[in-house]
Amino acid sequence: MPDQRHGWQLLYDAECALCTRFARLVQQFDRPGAIEVVSLQDFHARDTAIPMKELLADVHLVGEDGRILRGEDALQQVVETVPQAGPFRWMARSSFGRESSRFLYRAMKRLRRCVRCP
Repeated sequence: MPDQRHGWQLLYDAECALCTRFARLVQQFDRPGAIEVVSLQDFHARDTAIPMKELLADVHLVGEDGRILRGEDALQQVVETVPQAGPFRWMARSSFGRESSRFLYRAMKRLRRCVRCP
Protein backbone atom coordinates (compact mmCIF):
# COMPACT_ATOMS: atom_id res chain seq x y z
CA MET A 1 0.00 0.00 0.00
CA PRO A 2 1.14 3.59 -0.60
CA ASP A 3 2.60 5.34 2.42
CA GLN A 4 0.56 8.05 4.15
CA ARG A 5 2.05 10.96 2.16
CA HIS A 6 0.99 9.44 -1.15
CA GLY A 7 -2.39 8.51 -2.54
CA TRP A 8 -0.99 6.26 -5.27
CA GLN A 9 1.96 4.01 -6.00
CA LEU A 10 3.23 3.98 -9.57
CA LEU A 11 4.91 0.64 -10.26
CA TYR A 12 7.63 0.79 -12.89
CA ASP A 13 10.13 -1.73 -14.25
CA ALA A 14 13.52 -0.75 -12.83
CA GLU A 15 15.21 -2.94 -15.45
CA CYS A 16 13.70 -0.94 -18.33
CA ALA A 17 15.36 2.34 -19.32
CA LEU A 18 12.14 3.68 -20.85
CA CYS A 19 10.15 2.86 -17.69
CA THR A 20 12.82 4.39 -15.46
CA ARG A 21 12.76 7.63 -17.46
CA PHE A 22 8.99 7.77 -17.19
CA ALA A 23 9.14 7.19 -13.41
CA ARG A 24 11.69 10.01 -13.02
CA LEU A 25 9.51 12.31 -15.10
CA VAL A 26 6.52 11.62 -12.86
CA GLN A 27 8.64 12.30 -9.76
CA GLN A 28 9.92 15.54 -11.26
CA PHE A 29 6.44 16.85 -12.05
CA ASP A 30 4.68 15.52 -8.94
CA ARG A 31 5.65 18.37 -6.62
CA PRO A 32 3.00 17.62 -3.97
CA GLY A 33 4.12 13.99 -3.80
CA ALA A 34 0.72 12.47 -4.57
CA ILE A 35 2.34 9.51 -6.34
CA GLU A 36 5.00 7.30 -4.83
CA VAL A 37 7.21 5.76 -7.50
CA VAL A 38 8.15 2.15 -6.66
CA SER A 39 9.96 -0.43 -8.74
CA LEU A 40 7.71 -3.35 -9.54
CA GLN A 41 10.55 -5.63 -8.46
CA ASP A 42 10.53 -4.12 -4.93
CA PHE A 43 6.73 -4.12 -4.85
CA HIS A 44 6.55 -7.79 -5.85
CA ALA A 45 9.12 -8.73 -3.20
CA ARG A 46 6.71 -7.33 -0.56
CA ASP A 47 3.35 -8.19 -2.14
CA THR A 48 2.73 -11.01 -4.61
CA ALA A 49 -1.00 -10.33 -5.07
CA ILE A 50 -0.30 -9.16 -8.63
CA PRO A 51 1.65 -11.79 -10.59
CA MET A 52 5.02 -10.62 -11.92
CA LYS A 53 3.92 -11.45 -15.48
CA GLU A 54 1.06 -8.92 -15.15
CA LEU A 55 3.32 -6.31 -13.57
CA LEU A 56 5.72 -6.60 -16.49
CA ALA A 57 2.94 -6.46 -19.08
CA ASP A 58 1.45 -3.07 -18.12
CA VAL A 59 2.10 -0.02 -16.00
CA HIS A 60 0.21 -0.29 -12.68
CA LEU A 61 -1.04 2.35 -10.29
CA VAL A 62 -2.07 1.14 -6.82
CA GLY A 63 -4.34 3.39 -4.77
CA GLU A 64 -4.21 3.77 -1.02
CA ASP A 65 -7.72 2.29 -1.01
CA GLY A 66 -6.41 -0.86 -2.73
CA ARG A 67 -7.76 0.07 -6.16
CA ILE A 68 -5.49 -1.04 -9.01
CA LEU A 69 -5.40 0.73 -12.36
CA ARG A 70 -3.52 -0.76 -15.32
CA GLY A 71 -2.26 0.46 -18.66
CA GLU A 72 -4.00 3.45 -20.17
CA ASP A 73 -6.26 3.87 -17.12
CA ALA A 74 -3.19 4.17 -14.90
CA LEU A 75 -1.59 6.77 -17.15
CA GLN A 76 -4.80 8.78 -17.33
CA GLN A 77 -4.96 8.80 -13.51
CA VAL A 78 -1.34 9.97 -13.34
CA VAL A 79 -2.22 12.88 -15.64
CA GLU A 80 -5.26 13.71 -13.48
CA THR A 81 -3.28 13.47 -10.22
CA VAL A 82 -0.07 15.35 -11.02
CA PRO A 83 -0.81 19.11 -10.97
CA GLN A 84 2.00 19.99 -13.39
CA ALA A 85 0.49 17.63 -16.00
CA GLY A 86 -2.38 20.09 -16.49
CA PRO A 87 -1.59 20.77 -20.16
CA PHE A 88 -2.09 17.05 -20.87
CA ARG A 89 -5.43 16.66 -19.07
CA TRP A 90 -7.30 16.87 -22.37
CA MET A 91 -5.90 13.37 -23.00
CA ALA A 92 -7.85 12.06 -20.02
CA ARG A 93 -10.98 14.15 -20.40
CA SER A 94 -11.98 14.04 -24.06
CA SER A 95 -12.80 11.07 -26.24
CA PHE A 96 -10.22 12.19 -28.82
CA GLY A 97 -7.65 12.58 -26.05
CA ARG A 98 -8.38 9.15 -24.59
CA GLU A 99 -8.03 7.58 -28.04
CA SER A 100 -4.75 9.47 -28.55
CA SER A 101 -3.43 8.33 -25.18
CA ARG A 102 -4.39 4.71 -25.98
CA PHE A 103 -2.49 4.92 -29.25
CA LEU A 104 0.57 6.43 -27.51
CA TYR A 105 0.44 3.87 -24.71
CA ARG A 106 0.29 0.95 -27.14
CA ALA A 107 3.17 2.38 -29.17
CA MET A 108 5.29 2.82 -26.03
CA LYS A 109 4.38 -0.68 -24.88
CA ARG A 110 5.63 -2.13 -28.18
CA LEU A 111 8.78 -0.02 -28.02
CA ARG A 112 9.38 -1.15 -24.44
CA ARG A 113 9.13 -4.78 -25.53
CA CYS A 114 11.65 -4.17 -28.31
CA VAL A 115 14.04 -2.41 -25.92
CA ARG A 116 13.85 -5.36 -23.48
CA CYS A 117 14.41 -7.96 -26.20
CA PRO A 118 17.68 -9.87 -25.82
